Amino acid sequence: HPFQTRRLSQRAQSPTWARARSPAHPDCCSNSTAAEVSVATEEDPLERLVRKGLLSTAPLAQGDDRLDDLAHVNAVFSAHLRDVRILAVYRVENKAMESMYGAIRGIIGDPPELQLWHGTTPDCIHNIVVSGFNRAYSGRHGTKLGHGTYFSANAAYSLRFCGRRPGARRVMLLSKVLVGVCAKGSPEMVEPPFKDQEQMARYDTTVDDTLAPSTFCVFRDYQAMPQYVVEFMATDV
Repeated sequence: HPFQTRRLSQRAQSPTWARARSPAHPDCCSNSTAAEVSVATEEDPLERLVRKGLLSTAPLAQGDDRLDDLAHVNAVFSAHLRDVRILAVYRVENKAMESMYGAIRGIIGDPPELQLWHGTTPDCIHNIVVSGFNRAYSGRHGTKLGHGTYFSANAAYSLRFCGRRPGARRVMLLSKVLVGVCAKGSPEMVEPPFKDQEQMARYDTTVDDTLAPSTFCVFRDYQAMPQYVVEFMATDV
């Protein structure tokens, strides 16, 4: 599959990844302030994660005559966003995070799970792939459904959080999310509301619409786990 191979000539002609980190995204888990500027390096953050064994471009067969997993993600993303150019698709391989995610699954009680999109910026991708989503950085793009980490069923919606520089490389994550039982969200929430009068149990997730949800907000850091990273270019947002 051509999108699995990253050509050096193509990278040389494209905008560099090396730039100061931005604290403007909720999942950019950097301790730097706006006055602090990181030293730019030439190493691509995605290539570094591949070298560390946390990202892979080796496809996995899905059985029968179906597309392999990376080609499948490519096809789904392309169906959502027809006017972008996909550069590569990576599978996240983080066993420690998988274990934490499994522990949260057990705590919640084997809840329903969905694959959802999360838009972010390249300078944040390292921290998310290494350490997972961190809701301590919530609120940078609003808190419509509460102070948590946001996901969408529609990649076109998540695109608005992938940066706005024309011609720049962008990234988006396809993640598995333990959505469980959902309630309508609101800006002041720091955790889901109670679902019983005795206040012994809470909902698992808040959403924009309980009948036909498209945007989801989770409040546990390992309630969601990144599965795939899509690297792409778009002319506008």
